[in-house]
Amino acid sequence: MTILITGASGQLEQTFCNILTTQNIIHKSLDKTSFDITNIDLMLSSLRQLKPSVIINTAAYTKVDLAESF
Repeated sequence: MTILITGASGQLEQTFCNILTTQNIIHKSLDKTSFDITNIDLMLSSLRQLKPSVIINTAAYTKVDLAESF
C-alpha cells in the first residue's frame, strides 16, 4: 500500500509522515508544484505515476485575512 500526502512541508503533513515512517508504511508527500488541485493534468500525471492506494489531503490555505475577503 502506498499513501500519497498532499501539502508537503506543512505541519499536518509532517505529523502524518512521522507516524507513517514509524509504522514502516510507504508514503510520498507532494507539494503544490507537484500536485496542484487547480491543474487537473498535473494531478492526473502524478496519480498515474505514483498509483497511490490512499490520498490524505493535508493542504490548507493559510492566508486567513485574504480568505475572508472572498
